[in-house]
Amino acid sequence: MIELLNIDCLDYMKHMPNNAFDLAIVDPPYGIGMGGGKVGNSNQDYKQFHGEDKNIPPPEYFRELKRISTNQIIWGGNYFDLPPTPCFIVWDKVQPEEFTMAMCEFAWTSFKTPAKIFKQRVVSADIERIHPTQKPVKLYEWLLSTYVKPGDRILDTHLGSGSSAIAAHYGGFDFVGMEIDTDYFKAAKARFDAGTAQLDIFGQSGGSDWNKRTEVKKGCLGENLVEKYLAKRKQTIYKPVTDQAHPVDRVCASQDKSQMYIVEVKTKARRKYYPDTGFDFSKHREYLNLQLKHSLKVYVFFVDEESGTIYGGLLDDISRMTTITHKGNRLEYPLISKGIIYFPVENMTEVEKINPDVRGKLEALTTKNTAYLKGLQEVRYAN
Repeated sequence: MIELLNIDCLDYMKHMPNNAFDLAIVDPPYGIGMGGGKVGNSNQDYKQFHGEDKNIPPPEYFRELKRISTNQIIWGGNYFDLPPTPCFIVWDKVQPEEFTMAMCEFAWTSFKTPAKIFKQRVVSADIERIHPTQKPVKLYEWLLSTYVKPGDRILDTHLGSGSSAIAAHYGGFDFVGMEIDTDYFKAAKARFDAGTAQLDIFGQSGGSDWNKRTEVKKGCLGENLVEKYLAKRKQTIYKPVTDQAHPVDRVCASQDKSQMYIVEVKTKARRKYYPDTGFDFSKHREYLNLQLKHSLKVYVFFVDEESGTIYGGLLDDISRMTTITHKGNRLEYPLISKGIIYFPVENMTEVEKINPDVRGKLEALTTKNTAYLKGLQEVRYAN
């Protein structure tokens, strides 16, 4: 899954749990004034990007980057206050001595393997150049093939031209890239779309039989239970209007309409041998993005047929760092394993018991909920 976000990377990172990504490959400003204009002998006049490359990132950036990623590859590492490393990466641009720009660039890494060199000319690298500090797609393809394992999650905090996203797409990696400059984000997104466009031979997601699937039936049943609970609390509820894929389960407003929030429902039992429950890590990122983009809180409900209860909490609350000792083992939450992010049930609030008849219906269905729909309409209940 590839996610491209037009946001401030620090705002994003501070909401992420520890080691949320396996590898961060980043190219932050070096503080050398290469933020735009004409670069080298090029006749192309680039727009100045955000900050104009006047300053390096603050120490908080590097602390957060290290906290949320297991390993890091940081371009321009020779400009930053980073610890010694045996594994510098050198991009040899294969340029003549009279070349007006640097003949190579350095990347600092957290790896303990020997240093490596990758050779790729700038001129022949990419047909389209949209960014003053653009790096070749082939460079990122080499980095991913050398330092990334199948299933790894990749982060790029300074998307720039989008080369890293294109390489991650064709490598089949789970990737999140962000760019704070709106104009360059739009250009990178357009470049990514053009570079990865493929014909969808399967049509739109969901299909005509989407709502007939067993796991979807269970998910819809759970959503309806939560909807009725919210209605009893005099909430104004907006729900999907179709039976196809949708971005959120419900949107609710308080009784006086002064507050609105997004509601997500997970119809599933908690784990048997752990004091937690969870959902796909990719969905967690989507919810955080929704919060940042729309300034709406996300409330997550879990409809648990095994315990016969509905519990949940605000995403920010259930995601807070928590350490639990369970059966002699020390567990640190949020916990990420095999693409799932888990939260301790003790960080959640039980809101309602499930009717025994409804509980039986839930138990008769599968435990996977994939019901997501588009569009919203208000749900009205008689007084």
